[in-house]
Amino acid sequence: MNKEKIFNIFPIVIDEIISSVGYRTHLVNGDDGYKIDFLKKNINNDLKDLKYVNIPKGYIVSKGKNKKIGISLLNYNNLMLNNQIAILFENIFLTENASQEPLFIATLLDDKCIRIDETIKTQPIENISYKRSVTEEISENYITAYHTDNGFDFNNLLNDDFLKASKLLFQNGLYVSSIKLLLSAIDSFAFLEYGDSKDIFKRWLDTYCTIDTIGINSDELWEYRNSLLHMTNNKSRKVSKNLVAPISFYVTHRSDFIPTAGDNLKYFNLINLIQVITSGLVNWINSFNENRQKIKLFFDRYDLIISDVRYSKTYFED
Repeated sequence: MNKEKIFNIFPIVIDEIISSVGYRTHLVNGDDGYKIDFLKKNINNDLKDLKYVNIPKGYIVSKGKNKKIGISLLNYNNLMLNNQIAILFENIFLTENASQEPLFIATLLDDKCIRIDETIKTQPIENISYKRSVTEEISENYITAYHTDNGFDFNNLLNDDFLKASKLLFQNGLYVSSIKLLLSAIDSFAFLEYGDSKDIFKRWLDTYCTIDTIGINSDELWEYRNSLLHMTNNKSRKVSKNLVAPISFYVTHRSDFIPTAGDNLKYFNLINLIQVITSGLVNWINSFNENRQKIKLFFDRYDLIISDVRYSKTYFED
């Protein structure tokens, strides 16, 4: 039986990105099971004397302002689960004149330490529909991205993640959609302040905002929020039972205009609500200077936030 060249391969993970790959080859007789066991037994020895290659040039990662050849660990796993991981090792197989069905073990290394051990038996390279170009845009960690010489920029972080989309909708006359996002943002501010607790929406408003100055209170806005987000109307259960007054918004830059429906429906100016919430955010951010212990809790909870700004984008080409 002829000996087969088999591969112990070690993708190098740095900051969740793989740009280079270490490897060792062996010439071994036996069936596939024996060869895989052989590679496993030699992982630690092979780590001592690796050759290195870059992954193919078609894989590009942009992280903040930095752009380089590489692939995120997320998309590495995607390729592996779709049985297309061998394309990342094409430079190895070409250099080593590998067979049509190269047998290898891929063992991730993170800071020279073994991170994950996955064994894969490839299909013939020529028969697999590989993704030969993957371009990724990965945002910087938000703590790094919003750190300035004057400290952490809470204002721009919260604006980018919660208010920017609402502003764009407002500017384009999509007022209902705008206020939906604004009310949802208050939910998030309250979670960041109090965690997953009861009545935090109203508590945040009453603590940091002068909601009463626009003619409504936090109970009314809470009921409005419930019915608007869930049913896109202003008839929550408590409003329907006459336990809380119904409210509705209008939009005007005139301070002397207040609409009326001739019943108990209360109107508030959406522009004024935006101003009240914006001022409330200033008060809330200032509270971090007054109580520095709140900052750690804020970051612990913010790590759970899903954001358009930090959402990675991947573009595939065959």
